[in-house]
Amino acid sequence: MTENIVSRFWAGLSLVQKSIIVGSVLFIANAAAFTISFGNIQERYQINFLEEAGTAIAKTIGESSKFGIITRNWDILSAQVQGLLTGNISSITILDVGGNPLFEITGSERVVLDDAAVRQKTLSESPSSTERLFDPNGSLHAIIVSQMIESEKRPAREEIGLFTEKAGKERIGTVIVVMNARQVYRELAESRKTFFYLGLLAIAVGISIIVIFVEFTARPLKKLVIATQKVADGDLGYKVEIDTKDEIGTLASSFNTMLERLKETQEKLVMTERLAASGRLAADVAHEINNPLAIMKNYIYLMRKKRMKEDDPNQPTLTIIDGEIDRISRIITQFTDFYRGYQIPLEEVEILGTLKEVIEFYRGKLKERDILLEERMMGSGKVLANRDKLKQVFLNLVKNAEEAIPEEGKIIIETGREGGRIRVSVTDTGTGIKAEDIGRIFDPFFTTKGVKGFGLGLSVTYGIIKNLGGDIEVASEAGKGTTFKVMMPTI
Repeated sequence: MTENIVSRFWAGLSLVQKSIIVGSVLFIANAAAFTISFGNIQERYQINFLEEAGTAIAKTIGESSKFGIITRNWDILSAQVQGLLTGNISSITILDVGGNPLFEITGSERVVLDDAAVRQKTLSESPSSTERLFDPNGSLHAIIVSQMIESEKRPAREEIGLFTEKAGKERIGTVIVVMNARQVYRELAESRKTFFYLGLLAIAVGISIIVIFVEFTARPLKKLVIATQKVADGDLGYKVEIDTKDEIGTLASSFNTMLERLKETQEKLVMTERLAASGRLAADVAHEINNPLAIMKNYIYLMRKKRMKEDDPNQPTLTIIDGEIDRISRIITQFTDFYRGYQIPLEEVEILGTLKEVIEFYRGKLKERDILLEERMMGSGKVLANRDKLKQVFLNLVKNAEEAIPEEGKIIIETGREGGRIRVSVTDTGTGIKAEDIGRIFDPFFTTKGVKGFGLGLSVTYGIIKNLGGDIEVASEAGKGTTFKVMMPTI
């Protein structure tokens, strides 16, 4: 039950919230571990320092108190010991060889030893030692440091009647230093409190940095999420605006590239479907037109052969009608073959020569309309194509440019090379194409010319170029003109 609740709660969080929670928990755990470790290290250091300080004080007193003990001069002992009494020293006691106190001085906070007399007797008979005393709750109570006081048997001792017969050193007493550990723990408690508050401040600052970092890191990801939602809604033209140089920026760039290719693929699929639909329509229309044309052609044949003499003046008229019927039939056949994807015969075609034929064909008409024709032939080459179909493409593009110019204007025909392909562009200074119509300009039966056009010229042009393995693009701005660019692979 609890596991399900946690799972549902976690699943309901966003990536930003999850990152902040995980980062905060890790930071707090590390901060807590560091605080505890630092406190333990500080405690060990302070206790060891206290113990070393007690040992050093005991040795100092042991060396400096020899003369006072031998001479029983307590004023000298008091002066020597008083200067060593610090805040952490509970008491300093000097014993004789029998364990009896010779001198004792206490600090501001004395540690009471339950077995002081027994302990002093034991320490007076033992070598130098260090002992830690703990409270019943396990905390350190005090540190007891004992140090033997030894003296050489020298002639100076004879003068005061303390000469002994044995040579060497002898024990003349013991100094006991009791170090108060409670003061250390109080200082540690204050230090830990200060460090705890500093830790809380560090945690607050750390979590703030995590939140800011996650927010800035997640912001590009949010843009990617929005982009995927836009794409899911069908908007393939959406672009992710992320300029970072990290992995997210690379992902955004790849995402934009993927969208561009996906959009191109979709446009090709849509065009293919439209061409297929137009092909079915063309086949039906051709069937319906060819039937009456065949009947008309048969009746003309009967009239010419059976009802009219060869020198009848109407014979030329019937001959013209018969030829036009054949031309209509050829147009319908070509139209149907195009939409059915009929494989037209291909040959090597010098693209510049075909283009010049089209230019010469239109030069006179353009001059009559005061339309300037500018040629910029900066590249040529051979392509694998059908000469008539390629000529039809250029005728359609120049005718479309001429019809787009209402009065005076200019048409620029330019050739060049791009990436191993030859480029032919036709630019006019006409009325241009509206932005909302650009995407449909190659659709069958779509026209911007009203009753003047049927909307098949650019559609047929698109299909021919695609069947020849090329590409065609359009760029236009309403009121300024249009450019059609044809790209064909060279051989």
